[in-house]
Amino acid sequence: MTVPVPEDIYLSGPLFAAGPPGKRSFFIDTSTLIYLDRIALLEAVCQAFAPATIGPVLAEFGRMVADLRILPVAAVETATDDALFAVTCQYSGVLLSDDGGLLRRAARHGLWYYNTLMLISGLCYHGVLAYREGEAAIDKLFTFARYSHAVRAYGRTVLALAREHEAAKGVDKESP
Repeated sequence: MTVPVPEDIYLSGPLFAAGPPGKRSFFIDTSTLIYLDRIALLEAVCQAFAPATIGPVLAEFGRMVADLRILPVAAVETATDDALFAVTCQYSGVLLSDDGGLLRRAARHGLWYYNTLMLISGLCYHGVLAYREGEAAIDKLFTFARYSHAVRAYGRTVLALAREHEAAKGVDKESP
């Protein structure tokens, strides 16, 4: 069974509205920092975009990240996710998270959101990341990320769309 892929959600949403990233901003949480770090894409994503987070997220992650802007927040007396969500709402921002609860909350509030899988697919679709690199990153991601079978299938479908898009443009990034 083929899963329909609404291109506007992943591939032409606010992070990819006019093609490749070009320093668009998003707010990133701890789970996605960890995921991107584990698949060796954290620095590349931070260079391609203009990511931001809050101090408590960085403290949970445990180290500084080049090109990651840290926004000031008042003393956090709530959960870190709540504080990051409040900042994302304050700026009407885009949320990058792999926390299902946080993503559902963003959806309920009408915020744009992406998870690591969605981000990789978009980067491949827009030629920022070669298909083969994206496929390898997703394979590695699937060794530890807790995505449902449906989310994994959907991600593979979007990645296949990225490959078709790459081929249609006459780009062969797999050749040496």
